[in-house]
Amino acid sequence: VYDQPASAFVADFIGVMNFFDASVAAPGQVAWSGARVAVPHLRLPSAGSRLRAAIRPEHIRLSLPSQASDLGDGQVVLTAEVSAVEMLGSLRRIHLRLCDSGEALCVDESRAMVNGQWHAGQILSAVVAAQHISVYAKAA
Repeated sequence: VYDQPASAFVADFIGVMNFFDASVAAPGQVAWSGARVAVPHLRLPSAGSRLRAAIRPEHIRLSLPSQASDLGDGQVVLTAEVSAVEMLGSLRRIHLRLCDSGEALCVDESRAMVNGQWHAGQILSAVVAAQHISVYAKAA
């Protein structure tokens, strides 16, 4: 249920989930916040359909923009600005705003596996592997 929730309600109810306004860009592709990613693992409606893309905070990796250029296929890179950093026991929760859309993004990093010392106002690349993206029908 946690890894593959059947609906946006369940995804939001069980744990933390980032939701974004998205659309079907082409068969097998989803677009949001200036990014486009192939999602062959998902069944999508017709091109142009409006969706909600969803990603769990622990499935997002942060890096400096200069370090996000050598990515393989099946990953999407979103540019975001850090708005706050919370220490939550063994993890660090980074709150960001996507630069293209202004939508909120939450990223969880293990304090033992920290990539950097992020701070408010810093511009970062948020990297997500396509297999961690879920989509749901957009509520009317």
